[in-house]
Amino acid sequence: MEKLMYEYRRAADRYAPVPPPGTWAKDVAPRDVQVGDYIQIDGRYHGIANMRAIGLSGRKILFFKHHRLWVMSIRVTVHRPSTQLTPDSWDDQTLA
Repeated sequence: MEKLMYEYRRAADRYAPVPPPGTWAKDVAPRDVQVGDYIQIDGRYHGIANMRAIGLSGRKILFFKHHRLWVMSIRVTVHRPSTQLTPDSWDDQTLA
């Protein structure tokens, strides 16, 4: 039984969505997310079109062009287009 579960996970990894080209992966807190970043939700990458803060709690409501809104309350990995990066943040980035 365990062998089947292991094989199932490996097959799922093969079909993982590919991040948008020309983006850098970065682990960010809700306060550091930017419009234009891409986040993986429901197995696809969605670009952030707009966002709003929720009080002083550090959470943000993210609005996407082709997806319902999503509340970001924890650190997540975003894929940021290379045009939005600053030279001082290049050293801790991973090209997708």
